[in-house]
Amino acid sequence: MRLFVGALSVIVLAVAGASARADDGSAPPAATPPTPASPADLAPTDDQRRRAVEQMPMISAPVAPAYAVAACAECRQRRDECGWALDSCGNRIGRWELTIAGQFSGMGSPDGILGEDLFIPGNHLRWNGVDYKSQLGGRLGISYRVEPQSRVELIGVYYGKPDGSNAQNGQFAARPGVTGLGDISRVVDAAFRSQAEAWGLELNWWTELTCKGAWRVDAGIGARYLSFDETAHVDFVTSPAFVGPFPVANGFVDSFAQNRFYGGQLGLAAHYDADCRWELGASLKALFGSIDRNLTVSDDSIFAGGRHSSREGNDEFVFGMNLDLTATWHVAPCVSVLAGYDLLFLDNVQRAEDGMSFAQSNSGAVQARQTPGQLVIHSIFLGVVFSF
Repeated sequence: MRLFVGALSVIVLAVAGASARADDGSAPPAATPPTPASPADLAPTDDQRRRAVEQMPMISAPVAPAYAVAACAECRQRRDECGWALDSCGNRIGRWELTIAGQFSGMGSPDGILGEDLFIPGNHLRWNGVDYKSQLGGRLGISYRVEPQSRVELIGVYYGKPDGSNAQNGQFAARPGVTGLGDISRVVDAAFRSQAEAWGLELNWWTELTCKGAWRVDAGIGARYLSFDETAHVDFVTSPAFVGPFPVANGFVDSFAQNRFYGGQLGLAAHYDADCRWELGASLKALFGSIDRNLTVSDDSIFAGGRHSSREGNDEFVFGMNLDLTATWHVAPCVSVLAGYDLLFLDNVQRAEDGMSFAQSNSGAVQARQTPGQLVIHSIFLGVVFSF
């Protein structure tokens, strides 16, 4: 009996152990839900990026032209991306410009009476018959563009050397004369001659203020030099038909005037780009500075026998103006044809014929007298412009 109970206990324990082992193998542990990945875990690594770049196909980028025209709705002038002006072929216009032009210039002729005006009857000798003809001159200019909208220019102009002559028969008067009221000369044959010469230099800096549509406006500042010399001469041959107090014999009177202007100028210029080849321009310069005037007057046998000479000098602050109107035709990328009109005005310039003073006849000589007037010169010019 005891043996049976022990065997049964062994069997029961074995069955319980096998059941426990079966339960452990058939029931797997519960699944744990996955943890969401962070953005840093999703980002590609440096190695992945490198391999992606190496595996990309090669793409050729288009090459931009050397001088691409910048889009500029306000300014009609062709310009590149850096602002430099372009010619009709799309090439940059050179920084240097050389202008060579010939011109015809005309200046005011001598005028007025010879001597003093005593309202005497008869034929009063006058300078009005001496006319200056237009003279051939020229201009030379060189310009350097420092930056796209700024440039420096140097211009030299020669206005020519006009002269004129005239022959008259008449009389002239002097004050105060022998009696203090004035004297009238005997009738003389008078040969008038006069000659003038003018030239100038200017150095300017120009910069663009605005460019809208076809219009461009520049402002400038510069220095100006102008030289104007004039000689006036009269030869007298006495006539026996009338005997007067003077001239006492055949003689002459001569006047030489020198004018030197040193000053500055302020300018404003406008350009109209009609198309890629035609350009119209206008500039106005206001001149200001000092003029140095020197006058020498000589005579022979007018109030007294023999030769006499007198000198007078003066300087003062003066004003003037210069107007230029131009038309430019760009015939080739580096060559243009230029035509224009120039007006020069300068105040307080001594003219030679106005420097003879017959008001001091008691001194026995014609005296030098500063009576400044105005100088006006008109010019038309035609030339070529080279860009390089």
